[in-house]
Amino acid sequence: MSLHEQLKELNSAKQFEEICALYDSSSTGDAVWASEWDYVYLMLGLYKQKRYRDCLDLYKKFVVKFPGNDKLDSKMGWCVYHLFVKSYDFSVREAEEEARKKVEYVLKKVKDGKYAPIWSIVNHVTKGILGRQKKNQEDYSQCSWYLECVDRSSLKREGYILAEGGRQAPSDYELWFCKKTKCLEGLGAYSECIRLCDEGLATIPTFHSNIDIWLQRRKANCLLRMGKIEEAGYVAAEILSSGFNNWVAYDMLYDVALAEGKPEEAMKYAGCCALADPQHSMRVNFYKKYAAFLDIRGLSREAMLHRRLVVLLKEEKDWRIKFEDLQGISDEIKAWGIKEVMPELRRFWEKHRDQGKVYVFGKIAKVFPEKRHGWVQDEKGQEYFFRFMDAKGSPDCLQACNNVLFIGGKRMDPKYKVVKENAVEVKLRSNRG
Repeated sequence: MSLHEQLKELNSAKQFEEICALYDSSSTGDAVWASEWDYVYLMLGLYKQKRYRDCLDLYKKFVVKFPGNDKLDSKMGWCVYHLFVKSYDFSVREAEEEARKKVEYVLKKVKDGKYAPIWSIVNHVTKGILGRQKKNQEDYSQCSWYLECVDRSSLKREGYILAEGGRQAPSDYELWFCKKTKCLEGLGAYSECIRLCDEGLATIPTFHSNIDIWLQRRKANCLLRMGKIEEAGYVAAEILSSGFNNWVAYDMLYDVALAEGKPEEAMKYAGCCALADPQHSMRVNFYKKYAAFLDIRGLSREAMLHRRLVVLLKEEKDWRIKFEDLQGISDEIKAWGIKEVMPELRRFWEKHRDQGKVYVFGKIAKVFPEKRHGWVQDEKGQEYFFRFMDAKGSPDCLQACNNVLFIGGKRMDPKYKVVKENAVEVKLRSNRG
């Protein structure tokens, strides 16, 4: 039996160890590999045994012997992925150039397809680069080009089921849109970013990890930067009506209110933003810009408190404190710690967040068994749907027949895809007083 026939038979039987043994025992080297299929069988065997470096050595000989033949290009790409991409931390810039050269060689050489390594490589590299705390125009441009090498029509559109709790992670198709729009926004290509946000919102069948919200947020940011303030405000309001109670939506509404020349409304949204959750370190940049606004409004003490908070949060996270961060703070407040700063700021935020709110007296009519939703009835008998995530205080205290206070708020009905009046900020009341 010829060597070619042996390789073909072993490949059919999936006896990859034996293929590797033939490769190792060959005394005549590549002279015995007569046909392109010999190389295909050998490289498959070596790949299955995770001998990626041997695969690449074989590939180099193959392209010399069969120039222009692309049969092994995809397998070469997978070897590069396992050897030089998968284990490399692209969030660190040091020594990135060599890894980048290998990535770009594969992206230029390999044609994308269902079994090609293009998305696996691009997904890993862009995750690292876009996850950096500091990104520049070159980073966004580079990642944008990487993503253009992907045939997004071939990407998986179903989410991935995670082991813990059966949760689903975003699909590859979702991630492509999320990353590409982030690059376009970072590059200032606002019209193209809006177009892709709309395409993603229209074509992604199911969203995971609030990616629809991030696409809407980018769209609103781009509209704002293009001077289309009213349209930006409409998109931001849509985000809130969906029930997405996250600080980024209020940050956006703050920007919209400022652009519309409504400072009091901006301060209301700033309070909502600051009090949305206790993870204040995420809002360092927001607090810096809010401090500058408060100075303009003549609220110098409040501005100093926000600047001091920025410094304290950076110290807590061991982030670099810039010279400018330390400016404009009185000696008194410079000596304050988080325990002195936060109570005064919290009172300030709550005052502006709650300005103009009118609470309605009511009673909890029904709580669903999973304790995530329920119905509240006002004194006139009108019922309002509410979500536990919109409640204030401990959700365990919200039980049927309890007296409560609430305000009305627009929320998207996920079943019928229409905006309805809901009860929000539901909280217990002991009596009418």
